[in-house]
Amino acid sequence: MILPLHRLVVALACATLLAQSGVAAELVPEELTFDSGGRAVTVTRYAAATAALRPAVLMLHGSSGLEINPQSYAHHARALAASGIDAYLVPYFRPGSNWYCSCWDEWAITVADATTAILRRPDASGRIGLLGFSLGGALAFVSARDPRVTALVVFYGFIPNDEQRLRTTRLPPLLALHGDSDDNVPLLSGQNLVSLARQLGGRAELVVYPGEKHRHSTWAEPAATDAFNREVAFFRAELIGP
Repeated sequence: MILPLHRLVVALACATLLAQSGVAAELVPEELTFDSGGRAVTVTRYAAATAALRPAVLMLHGSSGLEINPQSYAHHARALAASGIDAYLVPYFRPGSNWYCSCWDEWAITVADATTAILRRPDASGRIGLLGFSLGGALAFVSARDPRVTALVVFYGFIPNDEQRLRTTRLPPLLALHGDSDDNVPLLSGQNLVSLARQLGGRAELVVYPGEKHRHSTWAEPAATDAFNREVAFFRAELIGP
């Protein structure tokens, strides 16, 4: 257990105000630890400033880990927390490993164990979202087979391989955000992901940003702010409601 114990229905303008609020700037992250297969995993939590039960979003980093551009991950986490959603930065690589191993099932176990620990918290509302970036977007796709996951947002995500595609029989409501000039994860990958979600009977939306490349932190305006606001509004709608 984490220690210590303790729809796009929402207007984009509302999300903008939340993301830019002073509350977001004042949030102080905390490190919490849970057990995953006998290994202690430490996550960084950005807690919503409310005593009410609240949902959580697990943030899954790209292939470079959380150490590359940590300010960008923190920006997303703070905005989610300011909107009433606890945000958790989850380092899913095992010590000594990296993205080359393509350890999808192993990584998904870490995400599932994090989900279990979060849902056991007394402040948990029981609703979980996944936010994945690139490799983390692919892991979010794999992990979203878990019926406890109720919302999914991916930035330039993809389906890892045919095996993982065939093993996926459900996906929660999905928002995919992708630049059409991405030369790392081509736009077709995002289109395939959304197409599969719809084939499985799920709600899925793909928003394409002309001229934008792979890393969201390098996107120009107004694309960067639009994608950011859509992410927050989507999670509020799916995890909290109108």
